Amino acid sequence: MSGAWSRLAALVMLLSWVAAAGVQTGEPRPHLLEPVAFSNRTGREIVHLFVSPRGAREWGADALGGARRLAAGSDVDFFLHTDGVSSYDILAVDHLGDAYLLWDHPIGTGQSARVEIGAADLEGGYDHPPLATVRVANRSGRDIWYLFVAAGGSALAGVDVLDASTILEDGEEIPVIVPVTGETVTYELTGLDVHDGRFRITVEIAPATRTRTVEVQASDFGPAGR
Repeated sequence: MSGAWSRLAALVMLLSWVAAAGVQTGEPRPHLLEPVAFSNRTGREIVHLFVSPRGAREWGADALGGARRLAAGSDVDFFLHTDGVSSYDILAVDHLGDAYLLWDHPIGTGQSARVEIGAADLEGGYDHPPLATVRVANRSGRDIWYLFVAAGGSALAGVDVLDASTILEDGEEIPVIVPVTGETVTYELTGLDVHDGRFRITVEIAPATRTRTVEVQASDFGPAGR
C-alpha cells in the first residue's frame, strides 16, 4: 500500500488530466472528491462506518471495511464524491453494537470538512441488518487509486472505501462490507487509476448472500476520460 503523499500527488495529476480532457456528468470526477475527516467522539471504539449519499435507497459500503476500527478520540480521512453542496447520511456502530446516526449532513465542494460523531448522535433501538463481505480482487495489471461502492438511487458515487492514504495495488484484494436486506440490492463499484482510467462493475447482493468475490480485470477499464 502506498502512502498519503503519493496519493496526493496522484490527485494533482488527475486534476490536471480532467481539466484537459473533461469527464462525463455523473462520473466520480477527482476535482469533486472532497477529503473529509471523520472524528470519533463517542468515547467508544467504532467498528462500522457507513457513509451514504442522501437519496440512495440503501446504505452503501462500510468505509472501515470490517478490518479496521476507529478508536475513541481518533480520526480517519476519506474522499467523498460531491457536487456543489451534497448531503450524506452517516451511520456508525460501536463495539457494543450501539448505533450513531447523522442524517442529511452537508458536505460542500472546496471545503475542508470534519464530521464529528458523538454521544448526542446515539440512536437507541436501531435494528442492525446482517452484513455481507464482497472481496474486491485487483487483477487488472494496474493500481486502483480510488474505489467507490454505492447503492442505487443517487447520482453520487459515495465514499472512497480505500480511505485517503490507501491504494489497491495490482494483485491485492480488500474486503468490502455491505448490509443485507430483505431484497436484492444492486451496488455500483466504480474505480479510477492514476491516469483517470476507470471501471464500473455492477454487483447484486441477494438476501442470502454472505460472501462474494469480484475480480477487476484489465478489460473492465475504459480509456481515460471516458
